[in-house]
Amino acid sequence: MNTWIFQGNPKSFNVDDYLLENERIWWSIRQQHLAKHIQLNDEVFIWRSDGAIRGSGGVVARAQIISLPQEYTNDDDSLEYWYEDVSGDTYLAVELKVLEEAVADGINRTELMEHEHLSDMMILRLKQNTNYLLSEHHSDYLRQMWYSRIPVNPSEIYTRFPFVDTIEDVIENMERFEADRVEVEKLEKQLPTFQQWYYIHELNLLAPSKFIGYKKMKGHLYVDKDAIAWTDGRATVGILDKWFIKWESLYLKDKVISKLNGRTRKSFTVNILKSEKNLIEELFPLIKNKSNERQSLPKLRHSKRVREYKLYSDELKAQILFEHLIHGEMHRWLDINVLGIKDGKSNGRNSANILYYLGMRADYRGFFQGEELHTVIQMLKESGKDFTEAIRLLKLLDDTELEENINLDLEAEQAEEGHGLEGSVKYYYGKRFERNPKNRKLAIQKHGLDCFVCGFNFEEIYGERGKDFIEVHHINPLSTLGEAIEVNPETDLVPLCANCHRIIHRRKDDILSLESLKNMISKGKR
Repeated sequence: MNTWIFQGNPKSFNVDDYLLENERIWWSIRQQHLAKHIQLNDEVFIWRSDGAIRGSGGVVARAQIISLPQEYTNDDDSLEYWYEDVSGDTYLAVELKVLEEAVADGINRTELMEHEHLSDMMILRLKQNTNYLLSEHHSDYLRQMWYSRIPVNPSEIYTRFPFVDTIEDVIENMERFEADRVEVEKLEKQLPTFQQWYYIHELNLLAPSKFIGYKKMKGHLYVDKDAIAWTDGRATVGILDKWFIKWESLYLKDKVISKLNGRTRKSFTVNILKSEKNLIEELFPLIKNKSNERQSLPKLRHSKRVREYKLYSDELKAQILFEHLIHGEMHRWLDINVLGIKDGKSNGRNSANILYYLGMRADYRGFFQGEELHTVIQMLKESGKDFTEAIRLLKLLDDTELEENINLDLEAEQAEEGHGLEGSVKYYYGKRFERNPKNRKLAIQKHGLDCFVCGFNFEEIYGERGKDFIEVHHINPLSTLGEAIEVNPETDLVPLCANCHRIIHRRKDDILSLESLKNMISKGKR
């Protein structure tokens, strides 16, 4: 498909009304040596010259060629738009379908003269012609400028972005994506946002669905969200299903992550050519389902290198374990996305050395894929004491036991107060908020199990009996809370030991603030 500029002079022809009042129009081909290059469905930008108003010229419409060049004589309908007598004139012309018009706010020639990629267009240097064949470079950037500026009806998006018709269209787009990753910086930055990836092994091509599902997509166009408004990645997935199938293989995902330098989503899908299925099956085997038959764990092979293990917090090390064992993430991905090492400065060694210190080598990656965290912890417990440190770390991420203990505590409190019996307590401190299991869990996860005022910890004094126990206090007095208030556990709730909690609420008309109680304790210790 070619892209053209066709120019009209408003001094001799009413360009604006012609475009506004007609869906199909005729335009002359004055540069007849170009006629042989005109094809059906070619794109045309209509240029209204300055006419009597200096500096007003520019692009005012976008159209599509719907007939090949032919001899044309003005009919009665077209004659009314001319300011001079052209009746009986016959000339070479093509019929156009007007797709979009912007006669009031199109693209001004001054803007184009200042544009980095469009300032050298021939129409800006040679103004007298009617027909201009644009280079691919100029058409790409003019199209982006128009698409970004002029909205399109969602139902007409196909006139801008038709779907690919052939696998050759797809390959052309995939090759363009590979090139534009280098040339368009914003495109490279978007890599972690793509969910559906498409891979052709024989050509070593990899690209996302929305980029390759529309014809003639370009990187600078793709990163302009206004220009690609109403395009839909889900629609392109349906189109690409003609040639591709989903392939769930950790080994293939490794290939993708490596090819993208670790810049991927945590979870993404890879699709392969149907014609390459047998080859891919040999090179990148599918994941075996471990849910039906529990396998024995690989042997631990501990490294004595402890530097990286001591360098990072337990929370980060726990996340490394979780992502590697359950999601099958590679060392480089873990360095970038968990440890926060900048892309380009990571070779994956920090995460690798953390895992190696725990004895977990390559055969542990993705070993527990599809399992729940508490199930993984139980499997490690059943496998012996060698996994003690890994279990300790993973339990930092597992709130199953915490939830169970909270619910048991709440049941005990309700039983103590005669819950369900006549004369039971109507409210206690602020328990309609503090007793909410979700609120209590989030408050404990955020603030810990030490009393916010005195530092008391039940497990330290009472051992297993006191594990995960603490009361939760609503900072604002109960009387100020509405029935439908939304509680933020991070800012509204704090953990308190039973003594501090009761002292704060001892006088219903004089509820102490946390600072007041801290000051009382401080004075009492003097």
